[in-house]
Formats: sequence, C-alpha cells, structure tokens
Amino acid sequence: MNLIKLDATASTNTYLKQMLSETQLVDETVLWTERQINGRGQQGAKWDSQPGLSLTFSLFRRFSSFPARHPFYLNLAISLGVKYALEELGVSQVSIKWPNDILSYSKKLCGILVENQIEKDRLASSVIGIGLNVNETDLNDLPHATSMRLSAGLVFKREEVIQVVATTVFQKIRQLNRDSLDQMKQDYQNSLFRKGVVSTFSNRDGKIFSGIIQGVTEEGLLSVLDESDEMKSYQPKQIRLRY
Repeated sequence: MNLIKLDATASTNTYLKQMLSETQLVDETVLWTERQINGRGQQGAKWDSQPGLSLTFSLFRRFSSFPARHPFYLNLAISLGVKYALEELGVSQVSIKWPNDILSYSKKLCGILVENQIEKDRLASSVIGIGLNVNETDLNDLPHATSMRLSAGLVFKREEVIQVVATTVFQKIRQLNRDSLDQMKQDYQNSLFRKGVVSTFSNRDGKIFSGIIQGVTEEGLLSVLDESDEMKSYQPKQIRLRY
C-alpha cells in the first residue's frame, strides 16, 4: 500500500484522478487529507468532515481485466470491505444502506463514492472515495449520523483505522473472480439495511409508498416488493429509503 497524506485538498478523488492523468500512479495508492474542502458524496451530495476527528481518503485500484459480470460487483466488494473492517475494529450492528452507505445502529457512519475510468469498453481503474466519521461526539445537528466512537464507545487512532479499512477493501477487490461473485452478492444482500421488513420510500416525484426490500439485481438495482405485491427494480436516483 502506498500512503500519501496531504494537509488539505478540495477533493481526494479529484486529486487522485489528476495524479492518474499526469503520472504512472502506483496501484493500491491511498490518499488521505486532513481537510477536504469540497468533498462529494453519492448523487452530488456534499460530504462534510471534521479535521482531526473524521477521515476523508481515496483509494486507487488498477485492473488488467475485470472479471465481474457487471461493475456493480466492484461496489459489493468495496461496501463489504468497509463493513468487515469496521467490525474488525469493534463497531457493532454494521449494515449497508443500498447502494453503499455504511450504517451502525441504523445511523450513517460512512459514505462511499466510486468513480471508474473506462478504456476501450473495459474497466481500467477505479478511484474510491471514503468519508468516515471516527471520533466525533457532537452530531446533534445530524440526527441520522453517528461515529465509530459513538457506536463503539472507544477512541480510535485514525492512522490504524485507515490502514485496516484500506487493507480490507483492497483484499475484497482482489477476491473478485468468477467463483466468488455469487457468494459476494449473497453476503452483500444479507448485510442490506431493512431487508425483508416493511419500509417507507419516496420516489423522484416525492410520492411516499411502502415496500419490502428483497435484494439487488445483477445490475445493482434495488428490488422492492410494493404494496400491490408487485416486484419492482429501482436505480439509486429513482428511489430513496426514508428513515
């Protein structure tokens, strides 16, 4: 693992992609910044971090050939890698809120943003941005958020956290092969937040409806059994799971 630390940058994902365009970036590079000025989350959301308490970092992974049937399997590996790392570090009740938010006790602990580089119709490399609440204790203005410290009751060394998370994510990515895909998908589905229970959703028009999460499709769509017992599949921008 090649670890680079910056005092501040606009976005660790943007910085790594710039490095990739200008240099021969070492595979499995990790870029960590103490202060991220313009962090981004899924669907254009802003990710706020607290210097000295949280972690904002990005991982770089190069692929010679990507074996998965669909790029969503990369998301499965990353999400599971973060989940397993947090559990190893002592965080309990960790789940994955589709597609790749990481929760503890039903509150958001970590956000992930994956940006893929495509060359000649193949996945050439990925930049994986991770924002993780580590030692925050004052999250009263964010009622749906938590931190590793609040969840586990421990103070964490952030250098150790980043080492464990990055190592585990890279390990799960290396395990992506044809023989592991079905098991990885099953592990991901078993980790889904509110799978198998009646939940409340809203669509892009703001309509509220109830349904039961059944799992995900091969393309990464969320499968929901709706109130009329009809199975429907949704892309991330089409539906939102409400707390």
